Amino acid sequence: MQQIDNLLGLDLNLLKTLTILLEERHVGRAAKRLHLSQSAVSHALGRLRLALDDPLFVRTAQGLEPTPRALAMAAGLGRVVGELDALITPARFDPAQLSGDVTLLTHDFLLSAYLAPALNQVQAEAPGLNLTVDTLGEAGYEQLDDQRVDLIIAGALAAKPRFYQQRLREEALVCLLDAGHPAREAWGSEALFRLPQVRLSLLSERDDPLRQYARVHRLAEPPLAMQVGNLGMIPPLLVASERVALVPESFARQAARHWPLAVLPAPLPLPALTLKAVWHERQQQSPAHRWLRTTLAQAVISGDPAGGQGAA
Repeated sequence: MQQIDNLLGLDLNLLKTLTILLEERHVGRAAKRLHLSQSAVSHALGRLRLALDDPLFVRTAQGLEPTPRALAMAAGLGRVVGELDALITPARFDPAQLSGDVTLLTHDFLLSAYLAPALNQVQAEAPGLNLTVDTLGEAGYEQLDDQRVDLIIAGALAAKPRFYQQRLREEALVCLLDAGHPAREAWGSEALFRLPQVRLSLLSERDDPLRQYARVHRLAEPPLAMQVGNLGMIPPLLVASERVALVPESFARQAARHWPLAVLPAPLPLPALTLKAVWHERQQQSPAHRWLRTTLAQAVISGDPAGGQGAA
């Protein structure tokens, strides 16, 4: 305990000054290496003498001559200072050294449109990580709280105060319908509100932009044809039917490349879908988490929702 008490009474920065003085044996040269003024180094030497109860150096015509006490300390001082520097200096981050489990919650359309290449990059740069990608559900925030999930990348998220969030991009909502649908010839808001809708069952009235528009403008809601559990169920339900669905643009472009469907702009001033990354505050300062979320977030920010394809 006496050794600990001695350390607590000493500014550890002074040990570095003493190390340089022992190497240079000259106040001016030591000050230059330490990027300090000569008076600052002289003041530090005075504090060292007081703390160690020894003059440490004697001035001679050649410079500073160490006392026996200073020479005795010199042998181990460089090693100790080096170890202290290594202890308090953050290690260089290397993804290849990471290991453990990482769980991401997202939407299937975001995985297809933006995230798959970035996840490939994460796995290539950090092969020791075990990646799990799952669908975001109602328990997503609870899973984030309980450390069962590391990151959420999704749309229409209202983050709690204890969560950090990053807005990644705004994505337009567009209408998806059969390629031969007769409404294409006279497309407008009247046609949209007349057609039977395929809607996500997860969307409450508050989250559904079309129903909100109807409520604000005192319009009758468009007829509901079907509710589905996820976006992937929508395209086959639109083929050769009168039904229509309001979906994110990136999903619509993907669907139109695989199904005989058309993508039309929403004929109403509807708010865009905000895509966000959300994580718990305990992960904010983690270098590994920062690297992961930055890699995935950048894929969404710089991605092309149209996938390089024009409208169907």
